[in-house]
Amino acid sequence: MTPSDFDQAMSEFGQSSGLRGLRPLIIAILLAIGALAGCSARQAPPRIANPNRYVYVTAADLPGQCYRYLGSVAFEEPFAAAATDQDASNMAAALRKVAVSKYPNEVDAIIKVHPEQNDAGTTVKVSGDAVELVNHPTLACALRDLPPIIDSGAAAANAGIIGTIAGGLLSGTPNGAMGAGTFGAGAAAAQQFIARQQNEQLEREQLYHQLLEQQRQIRTLLAERGRLSSCQEQEISLAECKAESVGLSDNGPPASTRADYQRLSAFELQKQVAENHDYILNLEQQIADMKWEMSHPPSP
Repeated sequence: MTPSDFDQAMSEFGQSSGLRGLRPLIIAILLAIGALAGCSARQAPPRIANPNRYVYVTAADLPGQCYRYLGSVAFEEPFAAAATDQDASNMAAALRKVAVSKYPNEVDAIIKVHPEQNDAGTTVKVSGDAVELVNHPTLACALRDLPPIIDSGAAAANAGIIGTIAGGLLSGTPNGAMGAGTFGAGAAAAQQFIARQQNEQLEREQLYHQLLEQQRQIRTLLAERGRLSSCQEQEISLAECKAESVGLSDNGPPASTRADYQRLSAFELQKQVAENHDYILNLEQQIADMKWEMSHPPSP
């Protein structure tokens, strides 16, 4: 772990936890973690990312996903443009363009996106945090997942929770660092953890359903695009363009099942839903353009 990583972790933690009074104790614990884990001696090699990768955009954070903060990205657009962008797809595309231009090899997602209208009501500024996904646990992402402290005045309980997380970073699981004086805070944290797990499972079920429905839409749209393309090649008018007259076979992607998605993380599922959404919009636009061209043939 580099000094900048440590400073960033402590800054984020201090802002969210309200434990500024315990800063010396927390620093001592985290320094010990860094020394034992040996993270200060390792640095990831420079990364060359795929320039065509899909950059995930969300108004939320990335719970359970480790990432490195890159910086803020923003752009401004007229209020009328923002008001007509019902699904925020244009906003997301514009924000991606800014982020990829600023961090071409690093940005994987833009989080905490929020629009802010100016006082005159004429423009909207859209901003968010560009982040790079990290494929290994870091101190910063461990602190981001820290459960809220129930009793911020109970210093012993607070220190106990920090100790439990310290043990979990080293062993992979909490190692019973909470003693009798920390039982109340530990039990509350455990309840929060269980509730979060249940919510995550419900969210996964919803995402599975959404992905399978999106896949059905994509197969239908691909068949429609292929049918129209065949009609165009044969110079068949839009009014006469029917699937049975063309005899086009379904060459769409094979249907996926729920099992195909179960190995993906919550973030990967959310990202796939977002990517499918953009792909569906693109297919719908292509089909609309093809139909317009077929109904407005060029004059001889």
